[in-house]
Amino acid sequence: MADYPYTTVPGKLSEFLGKIQQLGIPEKVNTRWLPTVGFASKNDRSLIPVLKYISLISESGEPTEVWKEFRGAGGGRALGRAVQAAYRELFATYPDANVRTTSELQAFFRGHSSYGAQAVSKAVATFKAICQHAEFDGERTESVAPDQIADPVQNGSLGAAMQVPTPPMTQSSPQSRPSLHIDIQIHISPEASTEQIEKIFESMGKHLYGKDGSE
Repeated sequence: MADYPYTTVPGKLSEFLGKIQQLGIPEKVNTRWLPTVGFASKNDRSLIPVLKYISLISESGEPTEVWKEFRGAGGGRALGRAVQAAYRELFATYPDANVRTTSELQAFFRGHSSYGAQAVSKAVATFKAICQHAEFDGERTESVAPDQIADPVQNGSLGAAMQVPTPPMTQSSPQSRPSLHIDIQIHISPEASTEQIEKIFESMGKHLYGKDGSE
């Protein structure tokens, strides 16, 4: 039974992926290079096995063609193809794995790895962090800023932001329909578990959109 590499800092993984397009192409991505681009924590070293798994770097740490393509205009597609290849068993089970719920993904990783509950949660968070920067089947999964991903391993206050579109307001004139845009800031404790974070967003979906969270 094969285990899926995961990082202990999924929020930092998302930050790193978002930064690749701003960086030059290094000779090697290793524990000596990471601190030079702002990833100096020991926990940040857990990014490297994940980058290898999704073929952004080779086994010896050199950036691959996927890395180079990811820096370009079609970067999301390039990463999406790499993710589907790396997680091929997951995508064989769920062709739309990138939009599946946390509970569905946890069930898959439990059944296809030797991980305990904490490792399963990290494997799911790692997969979701990658998918935030990838494009699948021609539909863009919108990237989010690194500070919008709640990471219970990080120290300090954490924030998650959601942009909530609202329908146009009905006016007396059908030609005049201004729209509203609401930003909601959520502050999540660094001690919060993945399950607790998921419940927060399920509750928001219920109250904002009338969803019962069972989807």
